[in-house]
Amino acid sequence: MNYQLRTLKREDKESYLAFLEDWKDENIIVPYSARLLGKTFEAYLEYLKLNEQNMVDPVNRVPETLYVMVDEDHRIVGALSLRHYLNQRLFELRGHIGYGIAPSFRRNGLGSLMLQMSFEYCKKYQIDKVLITCDQSNIGSAKVITNNGGILENEVWDQDHFVKRFWIKIS
Repeated sequence: MNYQLRTLKREDKESYLAFLEDWKDENIIVPYSARLLGKTFEAYLEYLKLNEQNMVDPVNRVPETLYVMVDEDHRIVGALSLRHYLNQRLFELRGHIGYGIAPSFRRNGLGSLMLQMSFEYCKKYQIDKVLITCDQSNIGSAKVITNNGGILENEVWDQDHFVKRFWIKIS
C-alpha cells in the first residue's frame, strides 16, 4: 500500500471525521492539534492555517503544521504535528513532533513510516535535529522513535508521569 503525508484538504472531511471516530474508545486524540475542539471541519481548516502562521496565540504557541497520513484509498490513518521551532515548554516536554496512528491502523509500522516521512518537512523548516518525546509508559511510541534513529537524552517529570526525551539527527 502507498501512503502520502500531506496537509489536510477540504475534500478530506469525511475521511477526517472517520479518523476522529476511530479514536472514540481512547478518550484522547493524538496529536492534540488533531482535535476539532468543538469546531466545524471548515473552521478547523481555517484554524490550522492561522496556527501555521503563528496567528492563534503568538505569545504562548509556536507555528505548527498538521500533516495527515493518507493511504491509497484516501483514508486518513494518522496525523502528525510539526512545530517549526521550540519554545521553553516544548523544549522541556513536547518536542518538535507529536504524532498518532488511528487505533484500527496500529501495529503495521505506520507510525515509523509517518515519522520517517516527516523528516522532509523538518528540512523545510531547517530543523536538523528533532526533539521527540513520549510518555515513559508508551512503549510503542518509544519504539517508533528509536526505529527512526532516536537517541534517548533523558526522562523528565511532568505533573504525574515521566516523559522520555529523544533526539533524531536529520541527514
